[in-house]
Amino acid sequence: MSRSESAASGKKPRRKPTKTFYAVLAVALGLIVILVLLAVIFPQQDETAKRLEAERAAKEQELRELQLKKESLQELAALIGNRDFLIRYLREHQGYMYDGDIRIDLSDPNAEIPTPGPDIPTTPLPTIAPTADPNAPEETSEITEAPAVTAEP
Repeated sequence: MSRSESAASGKKPRRKPTKTFYAVLAVALGLIVILVLLAVIFPQQDETAKRLEAERAAKEQELRELQLKKESLQELAALIGNRDFLIRYLREHQGYMYDGDIRIDLSDPNAEIPTPGPDIPTTPLPTIAPTADPNAPEETSEITEAPAVTAEP
């Protein structure tokens, strides 16, 4: 088809693409590539950010728990220096006893429950007046490990 034929048919002749067209096409393709890359990268970054935020929250919770544990251990360390606390702890948790103490074994339902006899002193009832001089030094006796009380067949 020549120009005269295209003019006769009413169609405009096709122009050859120019440098401007190629430049616009290159910019459009570049923008499409950039948008596709951003569409791929942003969800990955968002997923990574959420994962890191969850890890951070878990580490902060662990840090708070460790700080509470540290504080309780510091309080315990302060109490360990106290002789009265140590004696109480050993009696309550380790089964140590003073001479004359009665131990009742609650883990055995058939265990015999000892009752104080004439040779075991009983604790006096409390009175309003003090029975001993509060300034007098306390008498201490050695703490011994408690023998287990079991029922005899």
